[in-house]
Amino acid sequence: MAGLDSEMERRFDKSISELQAEADQFKTRAQSDPAVVATYLPRLRKLLEAAGYSRDEMMVRDDVQRTILAIADQRPEALADEYPDLVAAFLDTRETRVLAQRLLHNCAELWADGVTRQEITDGLDVVEGEIVDQLADIAEQVDDDGRVPGNGATAMVLSQRVADFAHSVAGRQQLVVEAASDALFDLVRFHASEKGVDPIDGAVDLRSRYETASEPFVRGFSDRGTIEAMRETEETQTKNYVLRYVVDALVGTSLIVSVERSEARMLRIEAVLAERDQ
Repeated sequence: MAGLDSEMERRFDKSISELQAEADQFKTRAQSDPAVVATYLPRLRKLLEAAGYSRDEMMVRDDVQRTILAIADQRPEALADEYPDLVAAFLDTRETRVLAQRLLHNCAELWADGVTRQEITDGLDVVEGEIVDQLADIAEQVDDDGRVPGNGATAMVLSQRVADFAHSVAGRQQLVVEAASDALFDLVRFHASEKGVDPIDGAVDLRSRYETASEPFVRGFSDRGTIEAMRETEETQTKNYVLRYVVDALVGTSLIVSVERSEARMLRIEAVLAERDQ
């Protein structure tokens, strides 16, 4: 087929618009016929695995994820054979797994305290919308051709802004938003550790600098093990990359909570994710 530019298009021998239409049809039908759509899970997983970081491919990935979440919500048993591979496809970067581990741990604790599955998944939806808006604002403030500061800088801003946002959220969903803020701060610790900085001291130091800095905040952990402006050291990431790994962690956690539905089983998956990256 002529005119297929991306690797994803060539893999499926379809244009991106055709793949978007296919994913949208799956998402729509999953609301009324989840059992039928579940028979296409191998296809859905392949679409997930193939989607890259372009805006159009991320839209396909998002529709596929919503389809799988709809199946997990109504017919979780239908995911059985594909479930491990689906989790791996949702959580396919190191940053995503770091976020998901902490978020899953926090959600397991909320479950043990009596927060329901629906309250947890609704809260994850709420925080996702806020993070999408905040990340767009960060990128606009930095004004750096669609790139945002890396190595803990953007994670710190998101963690603090989500913590502030939590005060405006009502009911038990507020606890889920706070859990997401904590997970983002854990990502800051991860970035410190990756650069040879003590994860606790480094994260606390970076947070204190955030609290006294003016916007935009662009400081993160450099390769020299110091806190520096990431734009000056050219240590940045595309907004789409950050958006994808954060959203993937949120929807991946929602998938796991919807399928596992117990504290012990959620913690088991957390341990599996931790072991994978050791």
